[in-house]
Amino acid sequence: AAAHQLMISELMACSLLDVLKSGSVVFNKPGLCENLAIRYAIQLSQGMNYLHTCDPPIMHRDLKPENLLLDHSGTLKVADFGLAKLRPRPMPQVDPEKQMMT
Repeated sequence: AAAHQLMISELMACSLLDVLKSGSVVFNKPGLCENLAIRYAIQLSQGMNYLHTCDPPIMHRDLKPENLLLDHSGTLKVADFGLAKLRPRPMPQVDPEKQMMT
């Protein structure tokens, strides 16, 4: 039988798309102020760095505002890994000029 992997997380308050369109109960106003935009950009880059430095690296392949969820404290989390792929690490390049024969 094939093995299945599941990811379980807490219930999220809304998506970033919800906030961009009409605001949310988390922030009580539509859109993003500059400070929140910077905060989310940093959180997203930290999340992507984590995924890309896993062994093997994980490529999300479907980043968009509706796949970026916010918890009740306003922390951004990446969701929907349906198109994600594990990417094998590239083999080290061998310089034929420096290769030694034994």
